[in-house]
Amino acid sequence: MDPGKIFQIITNSTLLATRLLPGGSASPLHFSSPRYCATLPEDLTLGAVVLTVAASHDHGAEVRYSIAGGNSDGLFSMDERSGTLSLAASLDYELSRRHELVVAAEGGNAAARALIMVQVTDVNDNPPVFPQPEPRLTIVEEDDRDLPATITRVEAVDADETDAGRLVYRVSGDGVERREGEEEEEGAFFTINARTGDLIQLRALDRDPPHGMSVWRLRVEVRDGKWQGVSQEATPAFYHYYPGDSSPRQASWGHQKPDQGPDHAKKAAAALHQSGSRCTAGRCVSNKRKRSMSHQGISNRKTRVVAAAGDREVRQQQGNTRGFWKRLRVGGERLVTNSEAAREEGFGPPGEGQRHLTLSSSRCQHHNTSTHLNPESGPEEPHRTHSGHSGYNAGFRERRDVPRPSPNSQQDDGGCSAAGISLRGGSAGGDEGRVHVAETVVTVVVKDINDNAPVFPNATMVGQVQENVPAGSAVVVVSAWDADDATDGSNARLTYAIEKNVVDEASGAAIFSVEPDTGLVRTARCCLDREATPEYRLQVVATDGGGLKGTGTVVVRVVDQNDNPPRLARRSWEVEVQETPSFAPPANTTLLELTAADRDTATTLHYRVEPRSGLGWDKFGVRSSGSSGQLFALKSLDYEQENHRRGFMFRVQVTDQGPHGWEDLSHVDSAWVTVRVKDVNDNPPLFSRSHAHVSVREDAVRGTLLATLPAQDHDAGGQQSVQYSLEGGWDALDVDAYGNVTLRRQLDREAPGGDVSEALIVAVDGGHPPRSATATLTVSVEDVNDCPPAILPPTLLHVTEGSPPSLLGVLKATDPDVWALGHGPPFTFSLAPTNPPHILSLINLKFDPRLDSGRGGAELWTAGAVDREQHRQLSVAVHVSDAQGLSATHCLTVLVDDLNDNPMKPAAKAVYLWKTQGGGSDAPLGRVFVEDPDDWDLGDKEFEWAGAPHPLFTLQPRDGTIMASSSLREGRYELQFSVSDRAWRQRGVAANVTVTVQILTPEALAHAAPLVLTPIMPTDLTRGWLPTEGGGVLGSLLKAVQEMVGGSDYAVEVVSVYGGCSDASTTLQLTPQRTPLSKPAMAESSTCVWLSAKDAQDRYMNLVKLQGLLALHTRQLETAMGVSVVVNDAVIPASNGPHGSPTPEDADDDARLGLHSVPFLASTGLPLQVVDANATSLVTPRLTRAHSCLDHAQNSETCTPTSCLNGGRCVRTEEGVYRCVCPGGAEGPQCKVLGRSFGDSGWAWLHPLPPCLPVILSFRVLTRRPHGLLLYAGPLAPTPRHATPAPMLALQLVDGRPQALLEGGGGPLKLKVNSSLSDGLWHSLHLSLDHQSVVMMVDQCGRGWTDREQNNVSCLARARWRASRGKDVWVGSAPLQVGGLAQTPPRPEDHGWREAPTHHHLTGCLSRFTINTQVVDLGEVANSYDSAAGCPSQNAACPQHCGLRGQCVGGLQHPRCECDPGWTGSGCATPTVPARFKASSYLKVALSFSPDPWTVRVQVRLRLRGPRSGLVLQLAARHRAATLTLHRSCRRA
Repeated sequence: MDPGKIFQIITNSTLLATRLLPGGSASPLHFSSPRYCATLPEDLTLGAVVLTVAASHDHGAEVRYSIAGGNSDGLFSMDERSGTLSLAASLDYELSRRHELVVAAEGGNAAARALIMVQVTDVNDNPPVFPQPEPRLTIVEEDDRDLPATITRVEAVDADETDAGRLVYRVSGDGVERREGEEEEEGAFFTINARTGDLIQLRALDRDPPHGMSVWRLRVEVRDGKWQGVSQEATPAFYHYYPGDSSPRQASWGHQKPDQGPDHAKKAAAALHQSGSRCTAGRCVSNKRKRSMSHQGISNRKTRVVAAAGDREVRQQQGNTRGFWKRLRVGGERLVTNSEAAREEGFGPPGEGQRHLTLSSSRCQHHNTSTHLNPESGPEEPHRTHSGHSGYNAGFRERRDVPRPSPNSQQDDGGCSAAGISLRGGSAGGDEGRVHVAETVVTVVVKDINDNAPVFPNATMVGQVQENVPAGSAVVVVSAWDADDATDGSNARLTYAIEKNVVDEASGAAIFSVEPDTGLVRTARCCLDREATPEYRLQVVATDGGGLKGTGTVVVRVVDQNDNPPRLARRSWEVEVQETPSFAPPANTTLLELTAADRDTATTLHYRVEPRSGLGWDKFGVRSSGSSGQLFALKSLDYEQENHRRGFMFRVQVTDQGPHGWEDLSHVDSAWVTVRVKDVNDNPPLFSRSHAHVSVREDAVRGTLLATLPAQDHDAGGQQSVQYSLEGGWDALDVDAYGNVTLRRQLDREAPGGDVSEALIVAVDGGHPPRSATATLTVSVEDVNDCPPAILPPTLLHVTEGSPPSLLGVLKATDPDVWALGHGPPFTFSLAPTNPPHILSLINLKFDPRLDSGRGGAELWTAGAVDREQHRQLSVAVHVSDAQGLSATHCLTVLVDDLNDNPMKPAAKAVYLWKTQGGGSDAPLGRVFVEDPDDWDLGDKEFEWAGAPHPLFTLQPRDGTIMASSSLREGRYELQFSVSDRAWRQRGVAANVTVTVQILTPEALAHAAPLVLTPIMPTDLTRGWLPTEGGGVLGSLLKAVQEMVGGSDYAVEVVSVYGGCSDASTTLQLTPQRTPLSKPAMAESSTCVWLSAKDAQDRYMNLVKLQGLLALHTRQLETAMGVSVVVNDAVIPASNGPHGSPTPEDADDDARLGLHSVPFLASTGLPLQVVDANATSLVTPRLTRAHSCLDHAQNSETCTPTSCLNGGRCVRTEEGVYRCVCPGGAEGPQCKVLGRSFGDSGWAWLHPLPPCLPVILSFRVLTRRPHGLLLYAGPLAPTPRHATPAPMLALQLVDGRPQALLEGGGGPLKLKVNSSLSDGLWHSLHLSLDHQSVVMMVDQCGRGWTDREQNNVSCLARARWRASRGKDVWVGSAPLQVGGLAQTPPRPEDHGWREAPTHHHLTGCLSRFTINTQVVDLGEVANSYDSAAGCPSQNAACPQHCGLRGQCVGGLQHPRCECDPGWTGSGCATPTVPARFKASSYLKVALSFSPDPWTVRVQVRLRLRGPRSGLVLQLAARHRAATLTLHRSCRRA
């Protein structure tokens, strides 16, 4: 027999094949080894090299190789040259686990044979299969007996030998994953044994809503491929034993047993047959490893191959149910569920229990297998065993260090002892990363039990039925719901009944019934009456088949029918309506509201005026508005018509049968309506004539009647009162209550207003709202020769000294009177006899009537030479008269021009420099002085230093002007100069200058008051005056002022002197003006002097007091000085800002110094003004006054060492904020005293009122005297004749009633309120002044406070200015006097007033004085007499002492103690009980009393420990018509 055939037939016996090989003699060709071994995975890639055999020939012949036997399936191929054995076809472990090949080598006529043994290893290439497709179970709901228990086994089979018994199960779906609304700690309903597939019920199931379900669907997933190298003992077991029974628990109602019998084996075999596998010797082998299973119709719902457990997909799946996989304990022992087993075997999250095993064998010896663990895995887990108690047993054993042996590992390997080759499969890592997943769905049907009672979805059901319907009418259908299964028996079969019905009182029968099957509620009797019973309530019950009941309430509402007629509320109605304008259709206004009642609710009422039912039926109509009717006018109603004035009477009707139901009288009702027409002010006054023209002589006396323009009002039967006012007419006319226009002051045709003016007479009736009419009066002024002629310019003439008789100029005259009336030329000129003798001797006047075109003129000549050293200028008085002899004397000034005709002599000069703090620019000091009668010889002189120049001073050599450096300090400086005169050839004439520098403090500037002296020049004022010795005119002034302010107690200091202060434009000019040396300037007509007064303690007198004392004694000053003296109250609005508005810094300075108007402070860089009087020179800052239009300084919550008033101390609080601590009687942030008392002759001075409108004043007054001056703002001394009256404001009590007097440019105003204030009670008085009008109000009555409201109440008065006030100053800068006058009562003729304020002083108290909402301190006033802080009369009125924590209030009639916040009791000595509020807490109370309707005062004391802002208190009126809200806000700087 051929040996090759033997190898092909006998392949399993290596020993036999060896014995049959020829071997009698040694062959030259032999293999390197008679046997070769290789281990291949079944998924090895085609073409892979298995091994290479080698044979050699002793003689070196070429060897060729071939497969001689064992390759019948063509699985391998061999390269005949290299001997390399390759894989030609796919291996299948399930078909053949080992292959034995005989290879032959031929060469050199020799042959050799060798045996190759190929061992095939198993690879996970078959998915698991569920033999039973989608099992379905039935379980009784709410059955919790013997739980947890196994209800079925969901088992899968796998054709791979390595996966036999190594599958992992996992369950998800209903009852495993937490549903919405279910608490996590409630746990799952199902779990699965991860080793066996036993599905375990953990909790009783519920099929009822909201959390129950009738069908539970569980998704069971099985995985393979993760169990190589794990012992068979690693399979967990869980059994539930019953007493006397060893089978697992059966599910009720058709539950199937676990598939463990013959049927189970048949189904499993059928499933494997469908998948293309066969089973041999208890092993299932796949015929086609790569065949897809998705199209074979097997029980798997899903089969997929996934990566290792660390891959993303597996992690996501595990993450979805990770929170619901639990470790359970059964009988006190732990049960390994699907989640734990999966983690232990590598299906958990990354890093939890992963093991990757690689098996390789050496020399085909399986006992030499080595185990390689993943380096990232932890230490090997030891053997674990879990055993149960009490009839339960659960076990799991795992040993990862022992690989599972092959099933035929005990078979002979053919004695293969040569080196073996082990190859991996075609996929990287072999089958370690290959996992198959199969899924199926287990359906658990829950069997219903009758455990739910019927429930009505709506506990209260509403039905309705018409009234008067017959019995059996449907009302409502009630419907209940039962959570039990309606298809399972009678558990949810419902029947309905009425448990509590309504019974007819008359018959005792039930009113309603219900159909038991449908739940339809019907009426059981007819004719329900809604008016008797509009609503019924029934209780219905629903019963299921098991007898469970549920109840509900049915509300039956009876729907109305129109079966009742309407009835008007009254049989007659009366209404009074206002007449309507005849020129316009009547407004659609409701005049009367008609009401009717109808017992029916579903009806609509309609109203009308019954035609031809009475007088006026056609003038009215009724419109329907809901259930009421609204009467309105169709035609105009005129009270002035007699038939309308008598009234109207007619009938109105109502019906509920629609707009055309008036014929059904059973549904119609009627009533009488009486309408009376009320007169309204619908007619304006009518003037007898609308225009009049009159002529009046300009010398007509005051009170002359010009015209009478009466007006009549037809309202109120022609008895309506009419008030007149007048606008225009040079503000010189008045009109009385009868329309008589008279002169208020004498006219002046030559005034700027002209000789013709129109006055507008306004007539206002007394109706509400008032109506007005106007008439025009044209006034022409007839000329009177009242103006003397005046000399035309030039009036300043020149003559050179020493010149012969010369013509000085030709004098001409003019006259503003009407020349056509002979009130003018020809003019006559002559020297006035009042000229001094030297004027008459030096000046000649030659009159010539032919000059100036025959009007008359004169030539003025010098009589001879004039010496300037004797007369620098000549004042010549010239007498001029007109044609009628009216004459005047005019002064002409003749300046004598200087010649350098005198030599100079040495002299000394004293310069006094008053310098402000803060530096500034260089200061001019005047010029160097030498004794020289000539003063126009500056061009001939030269000036130079006598020695080394002083570094702080500069000299101008041409004009001798000295400038001081801005760095100059306080002290005395000696300067030496020399002067040369070229005309006289004089050189080095000594001229010494002593400069005394004094620094003016801001307090000195702030407390300086100005005086205007006229006519006098600054040089004449300061000549001969020395600061230490006095002298001169200025010394006399200071001495007189010192006597007025307090004698030797005060020292009066000069702060500033300059000229031209009477001119506002000059005052505003802040550039320094130096003394002219080359040419003389025209003499300035006025000089401004700023003075301050300081006591022995260097404390300055209050500016308001100083200014008031100066104004009070101007006449004494004029007598002492011989010049006119005026306290400068010409106010210049502040314009320190870039756009003419006061800057915030200025306002801050005002507030700090406590002044209403202050001079510019030193920081503003005041210019210096030089008054050079040759031997002396006075250099002072040029001060100006700036009145701020801002409100008084705002009260700051913080303080400074000087801001606390009335003895208050500025201390630092715990929060680091400085606050004023006030003594008794003072309060507020600045410790102000709010009240002041006045005796029979008392008065007090306060800061002047703001000069700009609007201004609002308010204060409280307490007095029993009927007469008294409350406040006065006006001049303190008689004023010169003004074109307009001097500004004045006075508030006074006359006969107990308040009056306001105003004089000035806006015309005289007088306001009176007919309300007595002298009753011993506190009353508030408010005065509001704006650019248009003035309003005075008593006790905050509130009505008419704005221009849009008019009133005729007794607590308020209003008046309009004669001319609208612009931005001009409405009041002077004199102190505001309260309580009385410090001076002699003024007379009207002294100031051009119509009426002067009362001379009576206030005897009583004032309190809470505010100006523009800012409270005025009444404690530290500027000046006072017979007056004291506080109100002793009020304090003494309380019978008991109010203590330190309270004050007496309520006036003299009803005194009572009002305690401070936080205190109570009769003496205010008991602290109140505090209330503590937490976050979001509040307290709401209702007042047990009615507060005052006009004034409400609330006290609250706070201590804050949390947020420092929020609502503190809110006081609301009824219906929240008005609210008072108090907030606490925290502001940080």
